[in-house]
Amino acid sequence: MGKVYSPPKALQVPRFDDCGRDFHAYDQAQAKFVESVKTWAKTNSRGEFSGEEVFFPHADGYARYVVLSLKPVVLIHLPVGDAWQYPYIERLLAKDIIARIRSDKSLAEAFAPAGQTG
Repeated sequence: MGKVYSPPKALQVPRFDDCGRDFHAYDQAQAKFVESVKTWAKTNSRGEFSGEEVFFPHADGYARYVVLSLKPVVLIHLPVGDAWQYPYIERLLAKDIIARIRSDKSLAEAFAPAGQTG
């Protein structure tokens, strides 16, 4: 059974109102926040998959997490967009998360514009 934590308090979750109610600015702030969580995870953990983002389809969007550790499974929830949470997240094993990460990367490479793989 894995554990899921909120992002570190030092990393401020962007709010729509703080971005002047501008969707473009809000998207950019969310992307910057996600990258800061990934960097924090890589810096404060070790392991091949630390800092990797993993997505799970849920409702009309995705539940998003960043891997902190897979031994034991520890994830950081990304409260961005609709901030969906995957209802079975605590039941996933390390092998399930690794398979999802590899699958997402393969799909991204398959649909990347020509010359933009990797």
